Amino acid sequence: MGESIQIEERGDGYVLLKTDEAGRTSEMTLSSESVLSLLRSVQRMTDRVLARLHAGASNAVIVSEIARVEFEVDAQEAQILMTMIDPDEAAQMFCLFEHTARDLLRDLAREVENLARVNKGRPVQ
Repeated sequence: MGESIQIEERGDGYVLLKTDEAGRTSEMTLSSESVLSLLRSVQRMTDRVLARLHAGASNAVIVSEIARVEFEVDAQEAQILMTMIDPDEAAQMFCLFEHTARDLLRDLAREVENLARVNKGRPVQ
């Protein structure tokens, strides 16, 4: 059994659970604010951790499968809110100004065409 770490809901709060290689579990109670702080910290550290794990590799990144994407305009009607949702229903929201959304639309259409050209004649997955 390998080491693992996870966050679970418990009552009105959260618990950080760490299981060591021998299967022993320790826990720490977290408030909602602590969980959000931890998530921001994880986002900042991702590149550094990947660089250490994949020393010498160029641009090591975490890749997440996206099951669906939802769009809406923000309350001030200044940005487009794009929510990407993975197969486990975890969601990440991004805000795009109009020029960024246009660039995304153009680039995504080009990459879909490239993918279609490369996969022409291959079975659909």
